[in-house]
Amino acid sequence: MAPDAQRTCLLGISAESSEELRELAAAASEDAGAASVSGGSQKGGLRLLARGASAAEVAKGLATFAASERDRVVEVKEQPEVRPAVAFVFAGQSEVRPGMGAELYRQNPCFAEVLDRCSLTLGETLGTTVAAAIYDSDDASLLDDARFAQPALFALQVALAAVWRQWGVVPDMVSGHSLGEYAAACVAGSIGVEDGMRLVGARGAITGSRARSGLMAVLFATEEDVTPVVADKGEGVSIAAINAPEVVVISGEADAVTEVLADFDARGVNAKVLHISHPFHSVCIDPMLDELEEVVASTSISPPKIPFASALGGRLLEPQESLDATYWRRHAREPVRFLEATQELARAGCTIFLELGPHATLTGLGQRCVDEATTWLPSLKRTGNDYRVLTDTAAKLWLAGVDVDLAAMADNCGWELLGPPGMGLGQGTR
Repeated sequence: MAPDAQRTCLLGISAESSEELRELAAAASEDAGAASVSGGSQKGGLRLLARGASAAEVAKGLATFAASERDRVVEVKEQPEVRPAVAFVFAGQSEVRPGMGAELYRQNPCFAEVLDRCSLTLGETLGTTVAAAIYDSDDASLLDDARFAQPALFALQVALAAVWRQWGVVPDMVSGHSLGEYAAACVAGSIGVEDGMRLVGARGAITGSRARSGLMAVLFATEEDVTPVVADKGEGVSIAAINAPEVVVISGEADAVTEVLADFDARGVNAKVLHISHPFHSVCIDPMLDELEEVVASTSISPPKIPFASALGGRLLEPQESLDATYWRRHAREPVRFLEATQELARAGCTIFLELGPHATLTGLGQRCVDEATTWLPSLKRTGNDYRVLTDTAAKLWLAGVDVDLAAMADNCGWELLGPPGMGLGQGTR
């Protein structure tokens, strides 16, 4: 059975004009796999993507489109004059969950190879492997433990990046939310996969042994509204993240956070307590900072090789600026300025934001940070259907002008590719 049983067939066509596109669609509808059908211009002004549960369904949709009628299996989009710039945005720890990416791990060799490579780097130092903690453990609480949760997220994200790279999608820029910046640094060429896994594994262990307990909560209010209330409560509570114009995370000692929440509740402001292992970016993680800095100082790290929008300060790093031990110490303690980092990416020309993480958390937030001219897409969702989410996103990327390798995607998903170059029909064979 195909990984995505409801989307087992895929056909992509590029053309310079509507007339050429309809001609190609008509030819493909008669024999989608015929070698005589031309794929049209690869740098044309229009792209068509037909997706269906069978070759017959795709052919019928193409025939309908060729007759100038709409069909639900066919999507067409005009191409931008310039290839859109893509930002990879890496999510933080809050969405880590058992079984995240399970369908990919069990059916996608590229994803499984990279995740296993990461898992083997740490071995069974915690009594089991990271891969087993994600996919094979009967104890769902394991990933509530920072010692597993942090390396698990890193492994998932670099594995997702490897799949996207295999499908021809590489970032023009990167950014990350809190812990996600470690994977962003890896994908940007600042740190190797094994070194990154060891560093994040050590960070998780240090967090588990040194950081104090407390609370994190989201307030649906502006930073300007939250700042004076937090300041009034003293060092016990801090602003941990500014995620959108009216989405601010606070963190710290339980009593202090609860007091802030009570103040805003009295004003009628909504809030949500987060399910997280520790209150990051607050006084509660101060006991771990010295040891974290020492571990980072012993790790080989170079400047990123592609533009890096840091959520520490919310700015693009300068060329050759180092992600040194001081950076990662501050990164753990100071607020995550996701809103500003995202706006910096948009100002730098990114129009497509691809989230790499267990769910579409940043996809939802990011749409509130920048204007409607940008597109936000997830790699996974907590609802599962990994291949559905991933291939739907790949299809949207291709239609938007990103040169997704449809042939590689079809092969990687267990589809048989039919048709000549420029037209890729994937028929499910599993």
